[in-house]
Amino acid sequence: MGLEFNVTGPTVKRDIQILLNCGTKVLEYVSVFDYKNDGDFERLNLRVIADVVEDLGFDGIDICFEPDSQWSQPPDKTKCE
Repeated sequence: MGLEFNVTGPTVKRDIQILLNCGTKVLEYVSVFDYKNDGDFERLNLRVIADVVEDLGFDGIDICFEPDSQWSQPPDKTKCE
């Protein structure tokens, strides 16, 4: 898993800055729906994600965790109702 672009990193960073300069909020989106095995969510490397947000200039991050999906039910964790 990872970020996939069909352009170079500097191009992505430049384009993010263009959007920011126009007043558009730009977030990195991480879907935790893909973490299907027990313990995968706990192993999510938040430091690396934060580094990418900082390096590319995103405003922040949107971590999509859907506890009611068939793949995202960590044991003994609080669910959103």
